[in-house]
Amino acid sequence: MKTLVFVCDGEYVLAMVPGDRRVDASKVADEVGAKSVRVARGEEVVDATGFEPGAVAPFPRRDVVAALIDRTLLQHAAVWVGAGSHAHIAMLAPSDLQRLAGARTADIVARS
Repeated sequence: MKTLVFVCDGEYVLAMVPGDRRVDASKVADEVGAKSVRVARGEEVVDATGFEPGAVAPFPRRDVVAALIDRTLLQHAAVWVGAGSHAHIAMLAPSDLQRLAGARTADIVARS
């Protein structure tokens, strides 16, 4: 699983999707009602989450206004998430991830 940070109308939004899938930025914008959306730059990721890109833990959230979890992640018994460094990961049930991240279910995966 990967956690990406987007800038939506100047606010930070987390998007959690399977590691082998891409996020559809327009779907993220639609989910949060934003007119503009883009992937956050490295320094913005740190500002939003306190973590370096590639090591973003989906919680605790720092300056993130919304978190979205793609519904396909909820099909798994467990998911592996970044745990704040490039050397650490954690495993938990998707329902626990959703609860701890304060995320709402969404369809945000890009269709191939």
